[in-house]
Amino acid sequence: MNIFTFPLRFRSKTLWSDPARKIQTLESFSQTEIDAGESILRALKYVNNPHLREHLKRHAKDELRHGELFRKRAQELRKHRPSIASISNKPDRLYNLSRGNVDAELNSHGFFTSDHFEKLGEIMYVAMLNIAEKKAEKSFSIHRDLIRNDLKTYAIFEKILKDERYHVSYTSKFLQQWRKEGRTKQVNEALSFAHGSRLLNTLTRISSRFGEHIGHAILYIVYFTIVIPFALLSKFSCPSKGWSSPTSKLDANQLHSQF
Repeated sequence: MNIFTFPLRFRSKTLWSDPARKIQTLESFSQTEIDAGESILRALKYVNNPHLREHLKRHAKDELRHGELFRKRAQELRKHRPSIASISNKPDRLYNLSRGNVDAELNSHGFFTSDHFEKLGEIMYVAMLNIAEKKAEKSFSIHRDLIRNDLKTYAIFEKILKDERYHVSYTSKFLQQWRKEGRTKQVNEALSFAHGSRLLNTLTRISSRFGEHIGHAILYIVYFTIVIPFALLSKFSCPSKGWSSPTSKLDANQLHSQF
C-alpha cells in the first residue's frame, strides 16, 4: 500500500460503508465532474491549436458524462433511502478532487478556472490538467477498490478510469511535444507553478482546519477553567432571591402610631 494514499483510503472506508454518505458523495462527485466539464468548455474559446481543441472538447464531454453517471447512480440508491438529505443543501461539502480549497484560481477538480487560460496560456493550462488528472486517477482508483461490493458503482468507476487515463495520456503527449519544440523551460515552469498552486491550496486547507481545531480547544479550556468555576462561585456567593421572612413582628401600637 502506498503510504501517501493511506489517509485517503482510510477516510474513504467509512465514507462508502455509510449509506447516507455514499449517496451524498456520488452526488458530490457528479457536481464536481460537471463543473470541470463546463469549465473546459468555457476555456475552449481561448484555444487556437486545433489538435488541442479537439482533445479538450472530448475531455469536456467526458467530464459531463461522468457527472451524469454519478448522478444517475445516486438517484438509484436514493430510491431506497428517500429521507437522506441532498448534497445540494450543503454546497460547501462538495468532494474536492483538487485536495485543496476551491479559490479564485482552482475549481473543485483542481483545474485552473477558464479565465486563466487566456491569462496563462496553453502550456500552463495543459500542465494543470495533466497534474489534476493524475491526482483524479489515483483518487478514483482508491474509491473503485473500496466499492467492489457494489458492482454497479464499481463499473462506473471502471469506465471513468479509462477516460482519466486518456486525459493523462493526451496532456502528457502535448507537454512532451512542446519540449521537443524547444519549449522545455516553459513546460517545466508551468508544471512547477501548477504543483505550487496545488501545494499552497493544500497547506491553506490544513492550516485552516488546524486553526479551527486549536480554536475549539481554547474555547473548551476557557469554558471549563474559567467560565464554569466562576459561575459556580457566583452562584454560591450571591444571596438567594425571592421573598424572605421578616426578622421581627411589628407591635400593633407602633403600627397605629404612624398614622
